[in-house]
Amino acid sequence: MTSPISQQPIRLEGLRPLVFQHPSDRAILSKLETIPILPGLVGKALDIYKEQLEMTLISSSFHVTEKSLPKIYAVYRQACDILCVNNPPQLYLTHNPVYDAYTVGVGEAFIAVSSRMVEDFNDDELLYVLGHELGHFLCGHNKYRTFIYLLAGNTATSLPGIAKIMANVTFAPLLYLWSRRSEFSCDRAGLLACQSLETVHRVNLRLCGCSKRIFDQLSPNALLEQTNEFRKRVSKNWISHFFATTNQLYATHPRTIERSAELQDWVIEGWYDEIIKGTPQSRTKLAELFAGDPQTLELTFILVHSISEICVQEFQLPQETVAPIIRNIMYEKGTLKGTLLEKILRIELVFEKIDSNTIRYTLIFLINNGDTAVRQKFSLPMPENWDDAPSEIRNEFVKKKENTIIQLLYSI
Repeated sequence: MTSPISQQPIRLEGLRPLVFQHPSDRAILSKLETIPILPGLVGKALDIYKEQLEMTLISSSFHVTEKSLPKIYAVYRQACDILCVNNPPQLYLTHNPVYDAYTVGVGEAFIAVSSRMVEDFNDDELLYVLGHELGHFLCGHNKYRTFIYLLAGNTATSLPGIAKIMANVTFAPLLYLWSRRSEFSCDRAGLLACQSLETVHRVNLRLCGCSKRIFDQLSPNALLEQTNEFRKRVSKNWISHFFATTNQLYATHPRTIERSAELQDWVIEGWYDEIIKGTPQSRTKLAELFAGDPQTLELTFILVHSISEICVQEFQLPQETVAPIIRNIMYEKGTLKGTLLEKILRIELVFEKIDSNTIRYTLIFLINNGDTAVRQKFSLPMPENWDDAPSEIRNEFVKKKENTIIQLLYSI
């Protein structure tokens, strides 16, 4: 099923993966690299199964090239051009009756797309899917995504039982959590490729299970309404929801509506427009903003969401109004003066070392209430493990030998 691209997306000169990579993707990835047994086990498994994995794909799938499938290849090349991918992975078409696409490979990467997806998706939607998969390639996900493919597989390329048991009882939950967070990064890459939220919503509607016979009736606005309802339900305890793993402990992908909500938040905060409307120089500068410690960047990301949700509740304002303002003060040291949040005089983040393994996080707001300033405390339900805290905070606790550290986030 093909149709012309509904609009001509622009090439994003100067784009670097750091611009769209989700902070939790990078933070968890950095933790995985520090697990003593994991790099060795992953490296050994990939060395053993590299040839089998590649031969399975090459022998049972169709290689998409400019000569073999020119129309599909043209969409792929367009995605590569938009995202500035100069050495794209080989693209394969797999015979699969379900919607599926994946990126694997050791050394050399391969992207595979199911025949059902190519048959049912138009060029706009396929551009999003291929952009998403290129996101995995650009963010350096290949190694661990290939290992998960081996870990979860039921084919000749599956890991033996002992290796699976060892993985499942040690680091698998963290590995699968990273896999779900990595999808958020690549949803952003897919949006940057197709440059149409409506297209993304259409794809997600199809992934939700809409049958082919009703495709013409699909309304992207309906999914947006469902996404907004989801966000409202989790807004009161956003962080707890974000870190919850009980219901998805061994899921490789987040729930579809959760993905839609996460992407919607990224757009609302203004990151998408800044990239699309920017210049090569501004995109390079934006990448430098995210080049720091992954744990610190993850904490900042969580703070932006948490402070936004608090302001939405306290001031009864829409998130679309609040989120860009909070993003501005947290990332660009802006001011709340002249905004609908100017009653906020001060925001502090308090770190309390409860014991040698536990850190508690609290947000303190000072809010102008007429003739008085009211102090309000909000618990930030971050993971409290000492090792999950940013290294700069842990170092400061060691240096100061104190149990409380106060970090000023904003002041008039």
